[in-house]
Amino acid sequence: MTPLLSEQKYFAKLPVSQQLEMRNILVILALLAAGMVLAWALPPLPGVQGIAGYLPLHTLLETIAIVIAMLVFAVGWNAYSEKMPGYIVLLACAFFGVGLLDFTHQMSYAGMPDFITQGSPQKSISFWLAARTLATLALFAVAVMHWRPFASAKTRYILLASVIAIVAATHWLLLFHDDLLPPVFIPDKGLTPFKVYYEYILIALNLLAALLLWLRMRKPQPFNASGLFAALCVMAMSEFFFTLYAVTTDIFNVLGHIYKAISYLFLYQALFVATVKSPYKLLKASQNQLQATLDALPDLMFELDIDGRYVDYRAANSDLLAMPAQEFLGKELHEVMPAEAAEICMSALQEAHQHGHSQGKQIQLFVPQGMRWFELSVSPKPEEAGQPPHFIMLSRDVTERKAADAQIHTLAYYDALTGLPNRRLLADRLQQAFLSSARNEQNGAVLFVDLDQFKKINETKGYEIGNLLLTEVGMRLSAKVRTGDTVARIGSDEFIVVLETLGTHANEAAAQAGWFADEIQIALSLPYQLQGNTHHITPSIGIALFNGQQDSLDNLLKHAEVAMQQAKISGRNAIRFHDQTMQAALEVRAELENELRVALGKNQLQLYYQIQVDSLNRPQGAESLLRWIHPERGMISPAQFIPMAEETGMILPIGLWVLQTACAQLREWQKNPLTRDLVMAVNVSAKQFHQADFVSQVQRVLMESGVKPYMLKLELTESMMLEKMDDIIARMRELKLLGVQFSMDDFGTGYSSLLHIKRLPLDQLKIDQSFVRDINEDANDAAIVKAIIAMSDALGLSVIAEGVETQAQREFLEKSGCHAFQGYLFSKPVPLEQFEKLLALPHLV
Repeated sequence: MTPLLSEQKYFAKLPVSQQLEMRNILVILALLAAGMVLAWALPPLPGVQGIAGYLPLHTLLETIAIVIAMLVFAVGWNAYSEKMPGYIVLLACAFFGVGLLDFTHQMSYAGMPDFITQGSPQKSISFWLAARTLATLALFAVAVMHWRPFASAKTRYILLASVIAIVAATHWLLLFHDDLLPPVFIPDKGLTPFKVYYEYILIALNLLAALLLWLRMRKPQPFNASGLFAALCVMAMSEFFFTLYAVTTDIFNVLGHIYKAISYLFLYQALFVATVKSPYKLLKASQNQLQATLDALPDLMFELDIDGRYVDYRAANSDLLAMPAQEFLGKELHEVMPAEAAEICMSALQEAHQHGHSQGKQIQLFVPQGMRWFELSVSPKPEEAGQPPHFIMLSRDVTERKAADAQIHTLAYYDALTGLPNRRLLADRLQQAFLSSARNEQNGAVLFVDLDQFKKINETKGYEIGNLLLTEVGMRLSAKVRTGDTVARIGSDEFIVVLETLGTHANEAAAQAGWFADEIQIALSLPYQLQGNTHHITPSIGIALFNGQQDSLDNLLKHAEVAMQQAKISGRNAIRFHDQTMQAALEVRAELENELRVALGKNQLQLYYQIQVDSLNRPQGAESLLRWIHPERGMISPAQFIPMAEETGMILPIGLWVLQTACAQLREWQKNPLTRDLVMAVNVSAKQFHQADFVSQVQRVLMESGVKPYMLKLELTESMMLEKMDDIIARMRELKLLGVQFSMDDFGTGYSSLLHIKRLPLDQLKIDQSFVRDINEDANDAAIVKAIIAMSDALGLSVIAEGVETQAQREFLEKSGCHAFQGYLFSKPVPLEQFEKLLALPHLV
């Protein structure tokens, strides 16, 4: 690595503030070193071997050095603080001793008045070496020690006392017992070897200390060490000059004193930077930082006395001041702001006076920007002796934050669509209603309001219409209750009404609750004008009474919901009160629901088969029908558990299992000549059919079972066709391409139009058993059946009638053109073994 690159790498490690200073110092040191080399190498000029009038010059140079040494002591000693590095005090105390020794050296010089003892070169040089030794050892200690504060403030006094003791001992030795020391100067001969070697030792120590500082400065230091480094280098040069002179008045002696004074100046500069200049710069930077912080603060800042009188202020935004500064400075709080706000501000001042701080109090003031909220933060100023306490009050504009907090509160406790209380706030209101009911011995009621067929409106008219309708429902509910009652929205189309103070007797409360429910039912059943169109909806309402806190909040809501469900079961648009029978039925249903979730895994589900025949009683196929055979409850009706499976989503895995099981059985039948032509009809629920991967499910089942696709017939309900018609048609066509047949189950009971029927790729229509049941007695049923048969014939579809139980029904159907039948007249749904035995009976072949 080249010296230039090495130097650049070294300087790059220094703090930016020290890089320029270090470069300047190195230039000065280079110049001083060059001067030293020239003075040493060049022949001495005439007249410099012994300078006439040297004594005044020596006195001047020493006086300068002594003054600088004492300045080092004064700066280092007076700038002491608990956080100051200990090396500063060490150098201050050491150079106090150095100054004293330099003074005695000066007074011991030949030609000076006698100082205690007679002056001589021996005496003067001995005090010189003592001063140099103390300075060198102090600087060397600084170079190797840790720059951390002293553990105790007493340490500096101990250090100063130690230096004074050392200086005193040195004076005693050199003044009264100099015969114990080796000679350092011989007249007419010059310096002794002892003196020269001793100077070399000092030079070596100074240079070693300088090297240690150089290495130390390769990492960032807590202060600028470049001054100490320069002082050590120049001091080493000074000592070198004092190894060269032959007489005490030659040029080397003069240069040595000049270099010594320069080294002292570098040392003073280093301590001055560390104790005065750097702290001042830090203070200035801190003040600038504080000023920038104050300028950036949007808060109003006031200085007030203990009586609430304005002393000073600072306002980044003067529009937040309630009045111009000249109108409130010198006045007290109650003179410039409303009484309530002034009282709050005074309480904040008192709190800060007693506890040292006050924060969080808020006031509302009218300012040029309008009515604003301010949050106060108050702290006392450091007290000065004899001065009354003053306080700094920050006043922050929190208007937007309070608005945001209010919005958060609204989102947390109110429904975003209707603005009504949500479930969380309802819980709190109900708890308060319980307490009020117990305290006043008044009955109350909870009304659970559910909108009938709301899902259909949402899906057919769009969510925008649905949301508008819900908002209108919320307004109509709120208009029908009293002040103090609560209307809440807890679900998509579910509302809760809490009625309080309905009377002290249960019968009276029930009558009152029933009256409110009637009013709500009438109000919600009126037409809704939404986006220029008229819409209708009706409510199912469940009522549960409460008195005090006899039941939990959750149970009360559950009771009201059970009553609402009973209202729906009764035909919707109805009102029902909760009773224990209803609750028991709900609990049984909940148990049954849990058991249904594991029924499939426990092999409790089975397929039964009901035969389908033609006019000649020949088996044409079979409809697979799901049965749940519970190990304890026995046979559970499909009408009971299939709707439950639809609601819980269990219909999806169950429906897939039915399809797989039916196809597996169809594969077995295709191996037998007696059953290989049977078509298997499988019912598919709307939720199952609308799965995105339903087509791939059917395709996978067909491939795994290996059955002929045209032997599988999927039965879809007519009500399924009310939504997503285009998706349904596309999915049916995909399945038709596989060869699968389609039959529309329960035809005639839904609301599908002839246009929809025409578009669907059907193979068969199934006449619902509700029309077949009274076909021989009810002319309307007979007419409907004939119309269905005629329509299927016109559309090129086959037709089958279900629920055929009598021979008369069969004959009517056959005369009307229907030639496929299913019903108890031929067989009820039976297990596989019985079904296969049935096929072997003579009257069916």
